[in-house]
Amino acid sequence: MRLFVSIKSRLLAFMLAAFCVTLGTAGVSGALAWWNHRSDARIATEGATKLRLSHDMLAELVSAQMALQSILRSQDPDQIEAGVKKFQMVNDKALRAIEALYQVAFKSIITCLRANEA
Repeated sequence: MRLFVSIKSRLLAFMLAAFCVTLGTAGVSGALAWWNHRSDARIATEGATKLRLSHDMLAELVSAQMALQSILRSQDPDQIEAGVKKFQMVNDKALRAIEALYQVAFKSIITCLRANEA
């Protein structure tokens, strides 16, 4: 076995090792970037869903308030009766929207708490 290996073979071995290390680092970085992007996309989707649900809930509450105001302005008994029925219907719809938002928010809070425990 030769004690002294040529500089050319040492340089080639060093270049090959550097290439392998660079390729491994690039692969790990790419995998981490992909994982981070996927996680960010999930968080953005959940945020958009919650925002849409809260907007729907607010719209239902506004329509319930408008129905109630129309009842208060009305003086005809038939209009008052129709207004009360409309208010009850809109109020039930608003309560369902609030319940849906509560379920989504509660589920995400539980998920966050479990993630923090792990």
